[in-house]
Amino acid sequence: MHNEKKILLIDDDIEFVMGVKKNLQIEGFEVVEAYDGIGGLKLAYQHHPDLIILDAMMPNLDGFKVCAKLKESPETNTIKVIMFTGAISTPEDEEKGRALADAFVIKGSRFTELLDTISKIFQLPREVD
Repeated sequence: MHNEKKILLIDDDIEFVMGVKKNLQIEGFEVVEAYDGIGGLKLAYQHHPDLIILDAMMPNLDGFKVCAKLKESPETNTIKVIMFTGAISTPEDEEKGRALADAFVIKGSRFTELLDTISKIFQLPREVD
């Protein structure tokens, strides 16, 4: 999957961000990262990425609020968003995430599931491992 798409990764777990960033770069993506919702919104307006991978549960401004703000703004409402989380505690939260975002992936999933979701969003061919 070699391309020149830019992905903004917003998650408060620095170790997780570094691991996902490294894997996405190996796949040929340019990756910009933010560690909270406020910083993520700023970077979304600055970089206008092709895709945002967004953690639902973050302190201060959570992913649900970030996604809602992105989808409300004419500057960012066309950016695809994958809600990516491991901390969803209720079926209602998961339903809310699926309603707001373009896709929803559980963090415990294998990295290939995230890549498959990215491929579907960008309509890219995916090599089978």
